[in-house]
Amino acid sequence: MTMGDALCALNPVYGQGMTVSLLSALELGRQMAQEGKTSQKRFDELVAGPWLTVAGEDLRVPGCTLENVSAMARLTMTLNGILGDRVMFRATFDPDAHQRAMRVLHMVDPPSALIPLALPRVV
Repeated sequence: MTMGDALCALNPVYGQGMTVSLLSALELGRQMAQEGKTSQKRFDELVAGPWLTVAGEDLRVPGCTLENVSAMARLTMTLNGILGDRVMFRATFDPDAHQRAMRVLHMVDPPSALIPLALPRVV
């Protein structure tokens, strides 16, 4: 079974490596307690969101490229960047948006929790 940096090495600038390692350890404990065996697929799913987020941010740096990344993953990274920018701007003046963004940045909630914040507000 693959875990930690062997499974997903993240750019340390974003500070997600320790969180992903902890989430992986918790997942390992869950799998062993429930099934007595592990599923690599679940670990892959666990790191997919954080990896797409940091890789998308890395791609904003001029000259940065990624190899062997599907068109769907690149589209996801682009949309994450656009939506993330909207949410972060809103978080500068909306306390609820700030709180929800912090929960996602600290990987308590999934990135999908920010989608409603990125949409235009209906009054």
